[in-house]
Amino acid sequence: MLRGKAKNILLNTGLVVFSLWFSFIVIQAIGYYCLKNQYFMKYATAQPKLAGDIWTFDDIKKFSSTQTRAGEISRVLLSLDLEKKVKSPRPLSKDSKLMMEPNDFTKTLSGRPLVPLKNGLIPNLDETIVVKGKFSGKVKASSHVTTDSIGRRLTGNTSGSEKKKNIVFLGCSFTYGFGVNNEDTYPYKVREKTGLNVYNYGISGTSPSLTLKILRYLKGDYLKDMSKEDTTVIYTLIPDHINRMIGTVLQFRHMPGSFETAPYIFLKDNELEILNSFADDRTYGKHILKFLSRIHLMKVFWVDIPRIGQEEIDLMARILQEIEKEVKTHNPHVKSFKVAFYPLGGVGEKSYQALRDELVKRKMDVLDYSMINTNSLLKPYNVLEFDSHPSPLAYDVYSSLLANDLKER
Repeated sequence: MLRGKAKNILLNTGLVVFSLWFSFIVIQAIGYYCLKNQYFMKYATAQPKLAGDIWTFDDIKKFSSTQTRAGEISRVLLSLDLEKKVKSPRPLSKDSKLMMEPNDFTKTLSGRPLVPLKNGLIPNLDETIVVKGKFSGKVKASSHVTTDSIGRRLTGNTSGSEKKKNIVFLGCSFTYGFGVNNEDTYPYKVREKTGLNVYNYGISGTSPSLTLKILRYLKGDYLKDMSKEDTTVIYTLIPDHINRMIGTVLQFRHMPGSFETAPYIFLKDNELEILNSFADDRTYGKHILKFLSRIHLMKVFWVDIPRIGQEEIDLMARILQEIEKEVKTHNPHVKSFKVAFYPLGGVGEKSYQALRDELVKRKMDVLDYSMINTNSLLKPYNVLEFDSHPSPLAYDVYSSLLANDLKER
């Protein structure tokens, strides 16, 4: 009697396990098919246009006569003659599927491995970097990259400059210049427009969390081999940096390697505790998110958890404050630290604006370009032809805004 019941229990348990396993395989197959064929269920939400927001060329003309921050920015944009550049550019390819296709690993044309130093930068590059589509194998982006012995991407020749002042740019691939040549990166363009000594410390895929970890490890050795002139350090933020800090489902999907390599920072007894990676999470919460990131339908329906709230905003603000403290403590020639909000407009929604407000509240020096919707203003020439990273035109806009704010007054 008992043996019969045990057999039934085992049989039923096996059927349940098999059903769950089979259902998971079917769900994965459906999700993979949708991703490969670019079937997404992301619903566009209407972005509120506030007074002072710059979305159109009419906005530029309207604000250019006002003595406000929007007016100052509008006058810079007006001087770039963007309307003409956007109306008569070279035509883009109609291969929209390649644009949406996920990127494969970044590789050098020569086959040289991209091995970073302890500062996160890759030294002595003089290579063509190629990025291909994950499914098609087609080239999505190609650019020539040159770095120095420290790994900083070259920003041109500043020898003989009379303006003895350094500008150090920190940030991610937007700062590094993913998919564009050296001369099209915004640090290179800022150097051209200001004549200042500019250093590009951008690291593709990074966030303020990794920057803080590196700074605490290297201390004064981070900003080395540069002139000891008065220095301004600028960290360029994008909305995705908050997701990279907390580790979300879509973050682990877009950058799966970050689970093992990106630091996990949280507050413990009002002090920042830095774990080497999300994989070191002792509560196993990040491990669950990593598993969910492998479910293809999560991407199809654009489901991202956890949501960003005030606690996450406060944590990011605290990390940025610590970066400023570390930089200034170990580098006396650093006289100012600024946080610049890249002009992505509607991308990032409320969290981007909330972080800006929190930094202002904490009296940090903020360069706020968040009211400029370059996605609307320059579309479709705001990004690369087959990738969502900024185009040379978008970098030209950003560099002009920075150059205007860095002018000696």
